[in-house]
Amino acid sequence: MRRPTLVTGYGVCCAAGPSNDDFQRALAEGGGTFTELPKPLELLQPGFGGVVEKNPKLLRQLPGTRALRPSTMTRYTYLSSVGIGLAMADADIDPAPDDEAAIRRSLFIGSYVNLPEMHKQVGMSYLVRDEEAAADGEYRIDDSKLMQGMKRFTGFEFLRLMNNMPVGHGAIQLQARGPCNTFMGFCTAGLQAVGAGLHTLRDGHADLALCGGAGSAVIEHALMYKAYRGLMAAGGDPATACQPFGADATGLVPGEGAAYLALETEEAAEARGASPIAYLRGYATGFAPPSDPRGYPADSANLVATLAAALDDAGLRPDEIDTLVPTGHGLPAMDALEVAAWRELFGDHLDRLQVLPHTPVTGFAEAAHGTLGAAAALAAMGAETPITPWRPADPVDGYPAAVPAARPQRVLVTACAMEGTAAAIVLERA
Repeated sequence: MRRPTLVTGYGVCCAAGPSNDDFQRALAEGGGTFTELPKPLELLQPGFGGVVEKNPKLLRQLPGTRALRPSTMTRYTYLSSVGIGLAMADADIDPAPDDEAAIRRSLFIGSYVNLPEMHKQVGMSYLVRDEEAAADGEYRIDDSKLMQGMKRFTGFEFLRLMNNMPVGHGAIQLQARGPCNTFMGFCTAGLQAVGAGLHTLRDGHADLALCGGAGSAVIEHALMYKAYRGLMAAGGDPATACQPFGADATGLVPGEGAAYLALETEEAAEARGASPIAYLRGYATGFAPPSDPRGYPADSANLVATLAAALDDAGLRPDEIDTLVPTGHGLPAMDALEVAAWRELFGDHLDRLQVLPHTPVTGFAEAAHGTLGAAAALAAMGAETPITPWRPADPVDGYPAAVPAARPQRVLVTACAMEGTAAAIVLERA
């Protein structure tokens, strides 16, 4: 039997607010805060999304942020540092440990593009174009103009765009001198970071690991890419447009946020007097290539195998799970794939499970999405009154029946991406 891995705190920020209480309240109310996007982004479907208000003063109030400079952060780095600070505060983690403790601290972050607003990039693309090729309707770079275009940027601007900049800031914030790394990807990356933290503690390479994800689907790059591919929701009323597993769902409603879990060994938590709020029992990840480069996974086999492997890692049977936290894209094909996987794995037990979607609160939040699901599980475990899960008005075929609301005890948190990755963790209430 493995020694338990303790979850001693968590931190979550999203459009509902920059605190665990805000998130828990939005889950209980059954919806998020989707606002109109700034010009000209409102021209892209759906025209609105779950946007986190950037507040440098808030960041300054969180643990470990004294050495950080909010004015130099991209959106991803800002979201990440807020989530890390909230998790540190919730777990009462000392931001100034001694050298030995710092060496035994780790940080793993799921992230993605780390791009800021793209005004300078667009201007440079125009400036360095080959004008003769452009007259013929082609885009080619004129190498002789590159240095002229580069003068639009400072060296620091390129540095801050590095994909591992959130983990660089976070390691300073947490004073983590143990293993630290970035997991690049979509909605599974945050849970993969949690899995890395779990394995690091199990293997004895750290005593404490802060793990999670930060992501934004409302930055220009993400909106343009998904709108071009026709993945965004059609629009309409922001209050009802986000309909994961709904028969009338039309696509993603963009969101952003960050969510982090504080993981500790039993000995480390006892040494500092920390109590667990949950146990991280198991983890698994898997990959199966989509049927074509811009398509979806061919079937649910990889997701079924990943969920089964997470349960096996936890030493649990499917019928010992009482709550399921899904991905819930709002893309009909992906939603149908998820439901098919649940039916195959759980059988008749599926209709005795609580299904707790968090997408209606957060929107689709890229690399943060999986760990926002983990935060939803922890928020529901800690709620004074059991949270009634959000439910689509007209569920897709096979969606499980409603069950009475209850405080979750054993939760399977899942994330599956249309790019073919899947990840899952198993949490048990302490």
